[in-house]
Amino acid sequence: MSKINIPLLDKFKKLDWKKQQKIMLSILGGILLLIFLIAALSLCSSGTEEEQAPENGEDEIVVVQDIYFITAHQNSNINVRKEPSRNSDRVLSILAGDTSVRLKFLGESTFNEDYYWHQVSLPDGSVGWVREDVVIIDETDE
Repeated sequence: MSKINIPLLDKFKKLDWKKQQKIMLSILGGILLLIFLIAALSLCSSGTEEEQAPENGEDEIVVVQDIYFITAHQNSNINVRKEPSRNSDRVLSILAGDTSVRLKFLGESTFNEDYYWHQVSLPDGSVGWVREDVVIIDETDE
């Protein structure tokens, strides 16, 4: 079997043990710094991410910058709740297709009981929560 001659490796082998350690630690430090930078960049990336329910069963809060109004699906009643839960007290009930009551989406949503809930402001200024599956976030500010 032939021996591969690498000049840099030969020079490294001729160094004393302390100098070899110093070089190895410098290389290892550089590799760790590179890994850290890659991880930091991946956390900071602003690419679109698919919205998923939290796995640990805790509430997840999502904040949306713009303010929109919420309307009912044509075939769904809206129950505005005090808290984001089906068991919470009902603050207001809006019949399907009723467009006379406008709910203002406050830009906060949370996941609870297998549903996303949107925080809304009622016409009287009070605040409540509606399930995302019975409402439409209206992006026109009319």
